[in-house]
Amino acid sequence: MVALAVVSPVAAWLLDAVYVVSPAVRAAALPVLSLLVPLPLLMAMDGLMRGKLIHRRQTRLVQRAQMIDLAVLAVVLVLGIYWLVPALHMPATTLGALAMLVVNSTDAFILGLGVRANPRALALAPGVPAD
Repeated sequence: MVALAVVSPVAAWLLDAVYVVSPAVRAAALPVLSLLVPLPLLMAMDGLMRGKLIHRRQTRLVQRAQMIDLAVLAVVLVLGIYWLVPALHMPATTLGALAMLVVNSTDAFILGLGVRANPRALALAPGVPAD
């Protein structure tokens, strides 16, 4: 839905008619919205994998992923703020969107590794032999 809104004139219409933003804010928001297109899918994947790990009682992996997320967020923000090439500085909104995208991608990767490393045990009734 976000992707459809960004590639069509719907996003511009929402910003103009519903939110009534200035042209400068509209110009800054449209590129940022295009960066955020994969975010709903990444967040859904994160939630699913986090739930699987918690169900499998691997909460330490979930905690570790959260700590890695915080570290990645700090690194991306520090690099974005103190970037040495002034011509490549990003606006704050773009940096924030990029940080969210990198953190959620890293989270999906780390949680995915955890899910793969801890396969689901077969739930067998007591006394039923595993073939």
